[in-house]
Amino acid sequence: MHIITVLRLMTHINIGATFALLAWLAMHLASQGGV
Repeated sequence: MHIITVLRLMTHINIGATFALLAWLAMHLASQGGV
């Protein structure tokens, strides 16, 4: 397994997880009526 492929995959997973977390946080704040 190439290390570059692993790093690239990890980066995509981290970006996806961060985006999902931000989206969840935005919806949570919206449901609180803070937006």
